[in-house]
Amino acid sequence: MATKDSRIFNAWGGAGSKSPYETEAQTDGDWRADSKAEGLKGKGAGGKGHHRRNSSSLARWFSNFGKTPEPADAEPEDDIILNHAEDVDVARFTSDLLNDGYRYSTKSLLKAVEVPNADLEEIGGEFGHVERIRASLDSLSLRRDSPSSTALTPRAVWESATAWSVSESNALSEDAERLALGHSPRMEAVEGAGSNLGWGGDVGSTRRSSYRVLWDTLTKKQERKEKTPRKQKCPVDFVKATVLSLKPHPAAFATSVPLRKNLAALEGDSRALAALMKDLSKHGASNRAGMMFDMIRAVGREDPEDPVAALADLYTYTTAISQCGYTNQRLNRALEIFSEMKARGITTNIHAYSALMGVCVKQNECNVAISIFRELEADGVEPNLVTYNILVDAYNKLGMLQSSVEALEQIKGRGLLPEARTYNSVISACGKANKGKLALEVYNLMLKDGVGPTNTTFTSAISACGRWGMVDEAMDLYRSMPSMGCQPNVITFSSLISVCERVGDMGLALTVLDEMIAMGVAPNLVTYNGLLGCFAKAGAWQDALKTVEEMQSKRIDLDSTSYSAVVTACSRAVPAKWREAITYAEEGAKMGYKLEAGTFTSLLGCLWSTGGYAMQRRALQMLSKGGDANQIKIRFNEACESSVTSDSASACCLAMLSWITGYRQDLRSASTYNKPFRSLVISQGKYACVGSAKEDVTGALKAMIASFSIPAHVIDTGKGRVIKTDARHIATWILTPPAYLVKSLLDIEGPPVKGGRNGRPWSAGFASTTSSTAALQHSQALIKDEGTHFAQCDRAMTAINAFEASEGMFSRVPQRNIDAFNASIELRHSIIQVIVNMSGALNLNETICHDSVQISNKLLAHGVAHQLPPPPSCAAALLLISCRINGVPNLMLKNGQTLEASFDVNVEDALHAESIIKQMLGSKPRAISPIRVLSLMLNLLYSNEAVRTNVLIDALFTNATGLVSVAAVDASLAFTPPSIVAAACLSTCLEQSGMNPWPTLLFELTGISEHDERLVNTLARIRT
Repeated sequence: MATKDSRIFNAWGGAGSKSPYETEAQTDGDWRADSKAEGLKGKGAGGKGHHRRNSSSLARWFSNFGKTPEPADAEPEDDIILNHAEDVDVARFTSDLLNDGYRYSTKSLLKAVEVPNADLEEIGGEFGHVERIRASLDSLSLRRDSPSSTALTPRAVWESATAWSVSESNALSEDAERLALGHSPRMEAVEGAGSNLGWGGDVGSTRRSSYRVLWDTLTKKQERKEKTPRKQKCPVDFVKATVLSLKPHPAAFATSVPLRKNLAALEGDSRALAALMKDLSKHGASNRAGMMFDMIRAVGREDPEDPVAALADLYTYTTAISQCGYTNQRLNRALEIFSEMKARGITTNIHAYSALMGVCVKQNECNVAISIFRELEADGVEPNLVTYNILVDAYNKLGMLQSSVEALEQIKGRGLLPEARTYNSVISACGKANKGKLALEVYNLMLKDGVGPTNTTFTSAISACGRWGMVDEAMDLYRSMPSMGCQPNVITFSSLISVCERVGDMGLALTVLDEMIAMGVAPNLVTYNGLLGCFAKAGAWQDALKTVEEMQSKRIDLDSTSYSAVVTACSRAVPAKWREAITYAEEGAKMGYKLEAGTFTSLLGCLWSTGGYAMQRRALQMLSKGGDANQIKIRFNEACESSVTSDSASACCLAMLSWITGYRQDLRSASTYNKPFRSLVISQGKYACVGSAKEDVTGALKAMIASFSIPAHVIDTGKGRVIKTDARHIATWILTPPAYLVKSLLDIEGPPVKGGRNGRPWSAGFASTTSSTAALQHSQALIKDEGTHFAQCDRAMTAINAFEASEGMFSRVPQRNIDAFNASIELRHSIIQVIVNMSGALNLNETICHDSVQISNKLLAHGVAHQLPPPPSCAAALLLISCRINGVPNLMLKNGQTLEASFDVNVEDALHAESIIKQMLGSKPRAISPIRVLSLMLNLLYSNEAVRTNVLIDALFTNATGLVSVAAVDASLAFTPPSIVAAACLSTCLEQSGMNPWPTLLFELTGISEHDERLVNTLARIRT
């Protein structure tokens, strides 16, 4: 053994008396002999004797101090062991003893410690007071004179029991006793392990392992107790537990004895109770806090001397008032509590007034808050900065911006300095009131007063500039943020993109987004919604759909604003992407989102502008259902004024027609003529177009009014349109044919038409579906049917385009051909006249007649008019060629008698003239006349034959066919491609019918824009 422990044991070894616990066979001589032979750390067979003699030497050393051992019936005090064992660091004092296997008697050590000794005092000075060492030894007393494998003597058993006095509540003592008696499972495990490892009869090693297990048990027990000290509950904890355990009912709180008892234990500490009330409100238990306070007030009214009544003072009353703002419609309670404070004589300080004002502002009773502020000034209460902040909030909510700015000066006049929150509130209010310049003035005042701006300051100022259209100023604020010690965050960037959205600057918005990503700031839903808004105003539907895909890839769910923006972007596209628009609209409806009113009408306009019967029918159904959903409002009110929000020209026209026809019901009322003037206010929506992308809505409305001779006029207000009418004139107009046409147009919505495309009846769509899921399924079916039909029409249009490209007379006509054609205008007129008469006599269809006219135009352009047969024979030959092209040559050949009788032309003459014309053309004759293209276009728009029962649509077919016939005779249109002629004729008839003059479906089919130069020139010729 080393150092100090060696000196201790050397001193012990010199003692000569016996210990009363030592067996008779143990002597000092035996110990010396064994010690010389085996050493202090004997092993093997000598281990037993060595350990026993070592223990005897310790006992004899203790007896040399002249102390008499304790009587046999004396027991150590367990309290000392239990109370002080945790406080003694016994590791350093006993580690070598335990590791070397020495045993000692607790009682002998206790007796020896009482005698002054230099070495012992040195140990006590290093490890603590001697009494603490005694407690340590008591906690480690394991008197055993025999190894664990040897049976204990009765005296040893008694010593172990009396040294520990094991009780059921002391788990540590129980474990120690089991170790001492050799029955500890951990000790048996160690001994067993030692046997397996070859330790066999090394009892000393086994005992040392057993002590190691005991040592680990004691130290772990000690560490666990030190880490988890017992925590004493304070009275507030008991109050909180009681409050949370009660039912949330006033009667439960009023009759709770435990609650009253625990409140009394607070001994009038109202500040602690106020803190508890705030904590309850913070965790959603404000109602319970209020009930507890009501119980305290009730106690005070019954017995003012009760200790609980003392808790109702300034602190708790103020807290109770402020908590009224956590729930709605609690202002009455706040005012009642405040009045009770004054009635009880409790001084109402500035905190109570501020709390009451805060509740008023939260409940939107800002006028009351201002009145309270004036009252506190009249009472001589000095307002603080918190009070002024609440006052500024009240002014801002009322729109009293000038009063807010004046409040800033009042604050400085009282020696206070407005904080950043005060300025931020005023700047934000200026932005909401579209006062961007005033917001910048307040911002500059803030810098002048030496108040540092925050991120909220910049965000509010940027938003205010954006509402006023001050893009450059907003960007300057953004650029100055780093110099002010602020870094742009996601809110700042979102505000900037919203500014770009308001002015429709999509390029700047994308630039800001790139800078945002470069700075490592991730876009959120608000950022993407602002970006979608920019795309919506520009009609950039592809960018909008890509953004939606990016949001979905980042697991950002779309909301109502997202769906509205993407639907608007698809509706504004050129051509309008009505399929994508209606899909996203009804997908949003399935998710429970309603479109913004302007977006809803844009979708209506998008569907109506397609020109297709199915889509227009769907638009009218949505118009009917949208009125019920308050997405579009067309109502007659007492002021005789109706309103609708729309940015689409088609939607505005549709809404106007619906509004006009609504007079049928209104005119039945006698009060109509008392207030004859009516007006429809059409306001702009959120995504109104700006700049060159803005539609001429006013022009479309005027054209619609002129088409149907409606007695109304349009006023453009700059931010919308107002349509004014006189009910007396409308009553006369309703009886005219144009009004009947309008009614027919809106009757497209009528009962479902049987025999829709693919054999399915048309569904009533929005008007009949009971769920958004069914509406979405209906739209998907509509898109599928229209897609199939459009593909068929598109294949036919491809063939028409190929024909026009191959025929030189439609693309690149030489001047000599034009001159030759002009020289034979009279001959062409004579031939066409015979063709028309002959077609009527033979009952040939219009297609054959028009194809014959087109072939005659091509023939005359070759300059061979002088070589042609006479007009009757030429006309018969041209009709025969057209019949062969259409696969019905027998229609001419079997009517030879009619030809000869009516036109003096026999079949042989027609066949001879046919051979001459084919030689002149030089190739196999082909013809696709404008009426063929017109038939294809009408079939695309109105494929179902049942729609011809509608008067307006039937009139459209008749007028368009007649107009194409007139255009076919016009020599100035002879070299115009048939698709252009057909498009111009149909567009003219659609416009006259009050419909979209160039539907989206026709643009998709032909690729011809309504601004195409050839179409514009042809329209001008046809209209004249």
